[in-house]
Amino acid sequence: IIKNARDIILYHDKEDNTLIAHARNPILIENNALGYSITYVLKEFKLDFNKKELLYTGYPWFEEMVAPRVTIQKKWDWNREISYKGSLMHLMRTLKQNNLEDEEFVIGAWFPDKPGPAIADVDSLLDGDNFKYKGIMWVTYEAERENVKYKGNLSIGQQRSLIHFNNTVSIQGNGYYTDVNDIFLEGYLAWTEKISELLPLEYIPSQKK
Repeated sequence: IIKNARDIILYHDKEDNTLIAHARNPILIENNALGYSITYVLKEFKLDFNKKELLYTGYPWFEEMVAPRVTIQKKWDWNREISYKGSLMHLMRTLKQNNLEDEEFVIGAWFPDKPGPAIADVDSLLDGDNFKYKGIMWVTYEAERENVKYKGNLSIGQQRSLIHFNNTVSIQGNGYYTDVNDIFLEGYLAWTEKISELLPLEYIPSQKK
């Protein structure tokens, strides 16, 4: 729920067929599915209808909501786990720790119209915090199937995505990476990486606690 929607200004550029958004104030969001109040400082939002591309960047601050009942807290914990598994945060932490097999990710280089062989070890791509990969990478998360809402009535398969690395990115242990504009998502991750699925960088899944 956006609590101050009137602070958001939308502009449709008819010439470029793009939708641009600005916010007069930080956007106040109540995520009742995950149990967070979020203050989101919107930096950029642009939806290109012709290219079917969405670019948005900003800075979120999270505050845990107080659950009125134990059952609500358990529901939030469960939903947070679901949001985390297979997410970009999960993948970035996995790349940083070089434990693809344990976390059930499979990755490889993507060449024009076809996937290359799987990369089992990313140690050669890591230089301190820097992940030195440039190009398109295919990613499969084997632990979960696609959400039925992703393709509607089409067959549900493993979670498959393409990630465009336009430059070397710096990855921290909590999954934070820079520069955010150096990564472009396609496929399942592009569908799931929404504000409604965001988790704070200090989030730790239950099996890791």
